[in-house]
Amino acid sequence: TYTDEDHAIAQSRSHLYHSLENFLDDCLIGS
Repeated sequence: TYTDEDHAIAQSRSHLYHSLENFLDDCLIGS
């Protein structure tokens, strides 16, 4: 279960980074 938890955290972090990149791209393109 510990490994699954680490994996879930890694996935969440990766998803967060992708969302942040998309958000920044939208801001740069929109400005």
